[in-house]
Amino acid sequence: MSNDVSPYIEIVEAGTSDSGKTKIWYVNNKRDPSDTPGIIKWNGGWRKYVYYSSEAYYDWACLRQIADFIEGATREHLSK
Repeated sequence: MSNDVSPYIEIVEAGTSDSGKTKIWYVNNKRDPSDTPGIIKWNGGWRKYVYYSSEAYYDWACLRQIADFIEGATREHLSK
């Protein structure tokens, strides 16, 4: 799954959920790696990966990257 689209953010694997069944990723600011404006993790009620953010702002390229990544991660997980 390619995640190098935007010059502003990168999606980095952060480990697995407490159950160990799903993965978790951080959405990091490329210019300031200590800035993590959001997390991508599984939402059981929706049965798909979801982007969680308390405070973030993005342009269209960043949003497309996040959306494409979430769709690919969900499809990969459901195919197992």
